[in-house]
Amino acid sequence: MSLSTHVLIRITLVGLLCWIGVSLALIWRLQHQGQTDGEAQADRLKVLTEQQLHRQLIAIDAGTRDPDLARVAANFGRPVCLRYKGYDVSHASSWGCGDHDPEGHAAPGWFGQLLIGSGALPRQVQRTITLWSTRDGTLTVEPLVIDDLWHRLRDLAMLTAATIGAVNVGVWFTLRRLLRPTQGIQQALDRLAAGDVSTRLAPSGPREFRHIARHVDDLRRALAGLTAQRNALTARLIDSQETERREVARDLHDEMGQGLAAMQAISGSIRMSARALEPARTDDTESLDDTIEQLHSGLRALLGRLRPPLLDSQGLAFALRELVQAWNARQRLAGPAPLHAVLTLPEDQAATEANLPEAVSLAFYRAAQEALTNAARYAEPSRPVMLALSRHTGAGLALVVSSACAEEPRPSRGTGLGLAMLAGRLQSVGGSLNLDRTDARSFELRAVWPAAPAATGWIA
Repeated sequence: MSLSTHVLIRITLVGLLCWIGVSLALIWRLQHQGQTDGEAQADRLKVLTEQQLHRQLIAIDAGTRDPDLARVAANFGRPVCLRYKGYDVSHASSWGCGDHDPEGHAAPGWFGQLLIGSGALPRQVQRTITLWSTRDGTLTVEPLVIDDLWHRLRDLAMLTAATIGAVNVGVWFTLRRLLRPTQGIQQALDRLAAGDVSTRLAPSGPREFRHIARHVDDLRRALAGLTAQRNALTARLIDSQETERREVARDLHDEMGQGLAAMQAISGSIRMSARALEPARTDDTESLDDTIEQLHSGLRALLGRLRPPLLDSQGLAFALRELVQAWNARQRLAGPAPLHAVLTLPEDQAATEANLPEAVSLAFYRAAQEALTNAARYAEPSRPVMLALSRHTGAGLALVVSSACAEEPRPSRGTGLGLAMLAGRLQSVGGSLNLDRTDARSFELRAVWPAAPAATGWIA
């Protein structure tokens, strides 16, 4: 249903309710006046009837005792139902009862029955007719209040109908003109829903529609910006995936390939010794063991990059402890001024990780992993990297990583996409990622689940 039709229906209903209310008020008022008006009409007709009887008795037809009710009604000036019955039962007459309104101005029978049946108006009013102080008969009058009330209600209904019709026509033309800008707004929203963010919506019409049009255009610009950001993020994500695949392929070639080649050489040496019936040399078996251990270490590191196995078997706290220990070991081998990370875990680790979804555990592990990766690039060696896992708002979880930035960041092969992807991962499980500057050279990374009000912006 259109807005114009809705408004017109409302106006019509309001007009009908007003007409019903005024009609009920008018009926109530005339009901209270009905008895007084009926009595006054009967008194008037009584006088006219007595005067008519006097004229008849002094005229040529003085012998008749029935008043000329037609002349009485004519002198009254309005159609009326009159019945006259003398005290002598032998003469009785009536006038205008059933056919006194040939032009159809009388109220319908059902209307009169409704008012009379409710007891609000009398059905008949009787008056005693006297002739020279002698009672001659009884005049019965049906009051005209019902007809008056019907005429007023009919006129009110016609006036109400004309008013409602005129108002509806005026409102329809006005709304048609005022709502013309909504077509452009609707078309613009349809284009936005279809992904078209190129068409600008020009403000037009009343102030409210201009305000809506400006907001729709703001929404279009914001959607265009988000679309461009999504496309750029998708491109960077694809590039990051390809970079990760190249690194995995290189690690497989460098570590696994060399190890397998060494194992093959050692195996050939042992096989040649076996053919010559010579005992296997101890150094060959030790080289074989060292090569297998290197392959195991490389495989564990590669699996840790793809999916941390300790997270599934031992839980988040244990996996974080092993991650920090391995990171510290790599930093000690990296140079003379190694970085150092300190992990703080909650005392009730079992309660903290109870009923923790797998996706949330993985998201927090990746958050710590990415924070340590960024710390290896930017952190100041003289100050430790602090990691703290704690409970948050009841059954929630929080991971806070704080570090100081070095004056000259170390060279790296980062893509700048890690924290952006991590923020999306946390948002997908109902969490949030905030990066805040605590002072001029210190930053704090906060991962929270369930989500807390998030700050905008991050570095990677």
